[in-house]
Amino acid sequence: METHFEIQLGKLRTRLFKMCSLVDEQIQFALRAIEEEDLTLAESVIERDKKVDKYDVKIERICQKLFALNQPVAMDLRLIMSAMTINTNLERIGDIAVNIAENFISIQKLTRCPLLGRKCYAMQSIRSFKTIRNLRKK
Repeated sequence: METHFEIQLGKLRTRLFKMCSLVDEQIQFALRAIEEEDLTLAESVIERDKKVDKYDVKIERICQKLFALNQPVAMDLRLIMSAMTINTNLERIGDIAVNIAENFISIQKLTRCPLLGRKCYAMQSIRSFKTIRNLRKK
C-alpha cells in the first residue's frame, strides 16, 4: 500500500514527464514552423505556452506541499529539489520556444520576400542560439 507521500511523488514525476514532453514538442513545432514557413504552427506554439505555464504552477504546488507536509530527507529531498530546478528550466525553454515562434511571425509579417525572410531568420537564430548558450553557462 502506497502512502500519501509516495502517491504525491509519483504525481510529481508524472507531471514532470508530461511537461518535458510538451516543451519538447514546443521546440519541435517552433523549428518546424520556421522550416515549413507555417504561421499557424507558430501560433499554436504561442497558444500552447499556457499549458506549459499551468504545469509549472502545478509542479511548484506539489513540491511546496511535499516540503510543508512531509519534511522529506535524503533521496526524496534531492528528488523534490531536482524537480523544482527541472521545472524552472523547462518553463524557461518553453518561453524560448515561444520567443522563436513570435520572432518568426513578426519576420513573416514584415517581410514577404523569401530571401530577406531567410536572412532575418538567420539573424534571429543566432540571437536565440546565444540566449540558449548563455543559459547553459549559468
